Amino acid sequence: MNPQYPLVFAALLMRLGVGVSITQILVSFFAAAPVAWSLSLFSTGSLFLGVLLSAIHLGRPVRFMYSFSNFSSLLSWEAILTPPLLIFMSLLSAGSYFDYLQILSYIGKIGTLAFGVSLIYVTAQVYHLKARPAWGTSLIVYEFFISALCMGILGYLGISPLMGAPVSSGGLFLIVLAMTGLVAEFVVGLYYRRYLRIVSTTAFEALQEKVASFQFYLWIILGLGVPFVLSGVALIIREIPAFLAVVSFLSFFVGALFWRVIFFKVATPLKITPTIDMTHDNK
Repeated sequence: MNPQYPLVFAALLMRLGVGVSITQILVSFFAAAPVAWSLSLFSTGSLFLGVLLSAIHLGRPVRFMYSFSNFSSLLSWEAILTPPLLIFMSLLSAGSYFDYLQILSYIGKIGTLAFGVSLIYVTAQVYHLKARPAWGTSLIVYEFFISALCMGILGYLGISPLMGAPVSSGGLFLIVLAMTGLVAEFVVGLYYRRYLRIVSTTAFEALQEKVASFQFYLWIILGLGVPFVLSGVALIIREIPAFLAVVSFLSFFVGALFWRVIFFKVATPLKITPTIDMTHDNK
């Protein structure tokens, strides 16, 4: 299966928007830190851009409207959950900007948490397809949530300095969570690679191709290794320099991009009928 690049970027941007927003909300609960309206606005914009790319992938506007019509389809629920999530994230941004509208901020927090987690779960289930052996595993769901955790924390720490938003004093605790998430990503990635070897020879061969194999190791190095090492440096010096946080996030995002491309490359469909060799004459 050729990589669907609009969906590749859509998945990453949607996870970035939801992950950063949820991270900021949880930090505001446990560390009594204010929600920065600029970072909240960035999260909303990231989610909106991801939704736009997903809609563009459908080709025609009418197909986008059809995606809301089938309540028994997970694709429809992905489409249904997105507009209210955008609304709640917008309320959070408005409530954070205007001090006298704190009620909006509170409503935005609750709605963003509920719809954000639901959207990640539904999106993961959309790709959990038995018709494609490479996606027919619950590892997909775990990977979506783990990558959202890493994307949210590393995005929060890396984008905050760029947006002029203060980072909570609990930043080092977030670093520990991010490192745990990176290790979990690595473990799930290894299990997934083993799963492909067992379940589909065609999918594993696609992973073994020169370009795909190179992309896989770039994911390991850039997406996991570099952020883990830089996070370890932050723990050692007990502070999070802005440059280190930005590089760590960008490295993870690029690595996740390679991993998402591989995710589509190995998604070969289940063969219902055997391949017929047409080179031989019929006897």
